[in-house]
Amino acid sequence: MKKEKSKKSIIIIIVVVVLIMAAVAGKNKKDKDEDDTTTTVAKATTTTEEATTKATTEATTETVSGLTNHEVESIVGAIKEKYDLKIETSESPAGWTIVQIYADSEDDFENAKYVFTEITRDIEDSYSNADLSSIFDEFIGKEESIDGQGNINKFIFSAPNDDENYWRIDIYVTTVKGVDGVTENDDTSTEDDNTSVPKEYKSALKKAKAYSDTLHMSKAAIYNQLTSEYGEKFSEEAADYAMEHLDVDYKYNALKKAEDYSDTMHMSKAGIYDQLISDYGEKFTEEEAQYAVDNLEADYKKNALRKAKDYQEMMDMSPSAIYDQLVSDYGEKFTDEEAQYAIDNLE
Repeated sequence: MKKEKSKKSIIIIIVVVVLIMAAVAGKNKKDKDEDDTTTTVAKATTTTEEATTKATTEATTETVSGLTNHEVESIVGAIKEKYDLKIETSESPAGWTIVQIYADSEDDFENAKYVFTEITRDIEDSYSNADLSSIFDEFIGKEESIDGQGNINKFIFSAPNDDENYWRIDIYVTTVKGVDGVTENDDTSTEDDNTSVPKEYKSALKKAKAYSDTLHMSKAAIYNQLTSEYGEKFSEEAADYAMEHLDVDYKYNALKKAEDYSDTMHMSKAGIYDQLISDYGEKFTEEEAQYAVDNLEADYKKNALRKAKDYQEMMDMSPSAIYDQLVSDYGEKFTDEEAQYAIDNLE
């Protein structure tokens, strides 16, 4: 009996020990599972926070990038006065401002090339006029994207077909909503934030700054654009305020314009100077224009050659007639040396 009792006691003790071990093991597993769950939740939270931060950053970037539709219209409005072409803008629900340039003939389409180059250069600062001219020539008739500052989504060149008898360029500009044509990150001087300044005056100053920053216009040209019936139609008082408070280096603007004329229209030094000071051109002062041509890095022999090729291909002119046109005071105003280089290198 005693042996049986002793045996039973040992069995009970073993069972109790096993149960205790099982309980401990269960608790350890539960604690481990809770730790794993906590770690997983922590990791998930971190990942979510990173994703949220990234998404917020990307969303912010998308929000502040791009021009406003008013700024695009300002660019187009200024260029309209320089070229006898039909240029229209329209807004797209997808967040684009569509700029359409029309030309009635192939000759006019050459001018449209310059317009395309100016508009796209002023919107996409990462491209030079020469780059855009190459893009134009290479992709005519195709739909392509421009990946520069992120403002131009795509452009399409359309040649005449059975249904259309005109040439057309469509430029799709990514635009954002702004106040009075200025984005929230506009850095216009705080001087115009004075509540005593009329809203019209503030708007005129912001417009003037946009014309200087994007189109590099002269003081006289900006003033005319602000007050023009075909431009912004501001009062003279508002335009005067804008010009008085606009901080601009007009010599720099003149140099940028000179670069435009050399890169896109392949003009001579004298031709560029005359265009810069002309009342029918850029309206810079003689001092500003002189600074521009003195500091312009241009190969005028190559410019003369490009002009010579245009006359040869588009007007079927003889080498002798082309030479006369290149050196004429009523023509291109190249030097004799530059013109001779062009003739010698014509194919």
